[in-house]
Amino acid sequence: MPPVLDNFPDLALSIDELARREIEDNKAKNRVALVVGACKREGNHPGIGMATAYKLGLGMGFHVAGTYNSSASGAEELAEHFSRYSDGRDFLGIQANMDDYRESVPAMMEQIKERFGRLDVVVYSVSRTVRAKQLLALQDGEVELTDDDWEDIITGNVHGFRKTAISAVELMRENDYTPGPNGYRGKIINLGSSSGVYFWSPNRAPYDASKVAEDTIVKDVALETGRDGILVMNLITSVVDSATIEPVRAKYHAWAGEKDDTGRFRHAALGRIASPEEITNVVSHLVSQGTTFSTGGTYEATGGILTRL
Repeated sequence: MPPVLDNFPDLALSIDELARREIEDNKAKNRVALVVGACKREGNHPGIGMATAYKLGLGMGFHVAGTYNSSASGAEELAEHFSRYSDGRDFLGIQANMDDYRESVPAMMEQIKERFGRLDVVVYSVSRTVRAKQLLALQDGEVELTDDDWEDIITGNVHGFRKTAISAVELMRENDYTPGPNGYRGKIINLGSSSGVYFWSPNRAPYDASKVAEDTIVKDVALETGRDGILVMNLITSVVDSATIEPVRAKYHAWAGEKDDTGRFRHAALGRIASPEEITNVVSHLVSQGTTFSTGGTYEATGGILTRL
């Protein structure tokens, strides 16, 4: 019989060699990634978005646009690190408040087009919740979620993602694309949550509902854009040791009578929370050129929390 494996030489390449080729290709084509919610930090803890922006730029060779809501300090730090270490990759900080998504998202896309001329990847890392009120509920047993709570969460998590995805598709359709293996015109990745999709908690109805809506938007947009070579994916996580959890960590431990996070996650297979780098590594896999036959799917980085439901 004629040899078969000779037709697939890339299978024999090392991971390091594939990564090197991909970085060179991203740089040669001046590929651009947008991370919405890229600049959040709390003390020594970066947000997932900030870690993702850093990884895509310095680790994968993308130019990166990253949004912030009110404080520009995270954007300034990213810009400084890109300038020092990224070997010619640019970082563009964009002020964008998802409360005003009708105006801020088109303006964001216009800045990206003006600065870079293209858009290849979007990572949506906005995740509003009612964590402070949840802690009150744990302590007092009851909490009232107001109409404003609902509107704030649904606006940031659902409408912001919907508007960003639709606007990104319009820009991505301008990219060159050859249908077939190893090709894509653009990728959109939503950072979702296992909450609402796989399990539910008291006093989290607006958050849980928003995460189900995000998952539905991913599937619908994937169906609408797949023939155009635009891939859309939802990555769900559990709790991450990041800027979001840090402000409430001590309060939770005080309520639970625990010294660290281990007890809270004893029902997960790994028995701990994730680091931002662990989530970012999964994002980079989905972004990579090796992932070109996945769209509309829900992927997990939960430490095995779903194995114990």
